[in-house]
Amino acid sequence: MKLIITSLVLLFSTSAFAARDCINQHQIRNFRAINSNVVLIDTARERFEMQVGFCSELQWAHRIGFDSFGGRVCRGDRLLIIDNFSNRVKQSCFIHNIRKI
Repeated sequence: MKLIITSLVLLFSTSAFAARDCINQHQIRNFRAINSNVVLIDTARERFEMQVGFCSELQWAHRIGFDSFGGRVCRGDRLLIIDNFSNRVKQSCFIHNIRKI
């Protein structure tokens, strides 16, 4: 019985942790690339630092998008660099970490 309770506590604490490391996509208002691995995301009320895998086009990106599920951008999803002229994805980078700043 202790094993089941411990597993449930771990499961709920992990999902609560994951919920804090996500951003509601409809609240994103602006972004600013710091370098090829870090982008600051402004939402309606908060600012987040998003760390991605090496993304060579990130510093010059004018438009970004996300490959995510359920309207929430979380660790493990992908940040997409969108080309202004063709409207196509230029580069896709995995999101390693999201933290509120």
